[in-house]
Amino acid sequence: KEILPYLHGAIEKTKKPLIRNIPYCFVDKKYHKLIIKDDPSILKSIYFDDNSKLDIMKLTKDYIENKKIKSLRCNKCKFNRKCDGVFQKYIMKYGFKELKPI
Repeated sequence: KEILPYLHGAIEKTKKPLIRNIPYCFVDKKYHKLIIKDDPSILKSIYFDDNSKLDIMKLTKDYIENKKIKSLRCNKCKFNRKCDGVFQKYIMKYGFKELKPI
């Protein structure tokens, strides 16, 4: 949340802003329509080699570095189905208190 003023400032200065994979409760309501999720077909290309074989090392590394989790409170949020949660590393540092259902 410490970077949110900078994020909001950057959004305001960008002609066609897109916010990727950020929980809805982290940004002002007026920016909700700008949140996009990763396309699964693009993600497939990250984890598979040229022979269409799964690269388990890439998958494991990404899982460890980018795992997202949710608070139980997120079940009450109207965006729960759309939102993937927040990075586990963030929660380990700041806790669940910043996740507030909308």
